[in-house]
Amino acid sequence: MSGNIIFSFQTLPIELVYRILDNLDQLTILLSMRDVCTRLNSIIDTYFQYKTSTELNLQHKKISCAKLMQLATALQTNTTLTTLHLEGNTIDLEGLKYLTNALKINKTLTTLYLVSNNIDGNRSQYLADVLLKNSVR
Repeated sequence: MSGNIIFSFQTLPIELVYRILDNLDQLTILLSMRDVCTRLNSIIDTYFQYKTSTELNLQHKKISCAKLMQLATALQTNTTLTTLHLEGNTIDLEGLKYLTNALKINKTLTTLYLVSNNIDGNRSQYLADVLLKNSVR
């Protein structure tokens, strides 16, 4: 028994984690890998493709409200994305509230594309009010 090797994420070489990340898309890293643990956050923060990724394109992905809630949570602490494409996702009022709450906190995102999301006058006014209150914008 003493000869058994016990593997742990804490002792996994960073290079191996990078190889795993190489096989994941940007959204999966952002929504599923971030905020799992401090060590994984540190590794992701030094991962070249994550550090240099400033744009996330989610056009016409039929993003559910639950996925939008995950995205909004991730955006609150994300410091790399400057541009987010959410065109054609038919975001409802609940999803828009998640997004605007994230925008209140996020100071990095500077460009947000929301065309073709059935955002009517009331929803667009709600979004505009939030953006006006955010001093970075």
